[in-house]
Amino acid sequence: MALDNLTIPALYSINSTQPDSRQIEITINLLFEGACFGKYLFSLEAINAAASDIQNVPIVDEDGTCGVGVIPESAGSRWTKLLVDGKWRNYLQVDALLWTKMQDKLPDIKKNSKDFYNIEVDLADVESDLQGNGLYVVSAFSVIGCRLTQQATDYSTFSNRYGKLPKR
Repeated sequence: MALDNLTIPALYSINSTQPDSRQIEITINLLFEGACFGKYLFSLEAINAAASDIQNVPIVDEDGTCGVGVIPESAGSRWTKLLVDGKWRNYLQVDALLWTKMQDKLPDIKKNSKDFYNIEVDLADVESDLQGNGLYVVSAFSVIGCRLTQQATDYSTFSNRYGKLPKR
């Protein structure tokens, strides 16, 4: 079954070293291996297959009207285990840049210092198969963009802000 678009919540952190004042280096915890929303199951293989194409991906503000950064072509990706909301998850992390000249569109990092900030990841060309347990096993997808958001990340509840679930 193919889905046109799917938006999933994600997290990012500000890197402790900032070598260039024109940009803010961040690490995005892009996707994790396992069930998202209790509906979509992302496998290590499917994420790895898409990882090589995650480059030159725009990051926009919450309204989606203004570019505020990019996952560059030179972005490194790696797998790491993180404890998020009381659960250990195996995340694909990618390096990205936010532009400081767009400071008015970015969260106030100096005033609101926290470990993780919220971001949403837009996926396209999502291929999935419905399994007997009610999960859609995702076999292929493309990352087409990221959007900063102030909304809390929730991996358990699917809402209309993330798109439409496929019909059974």
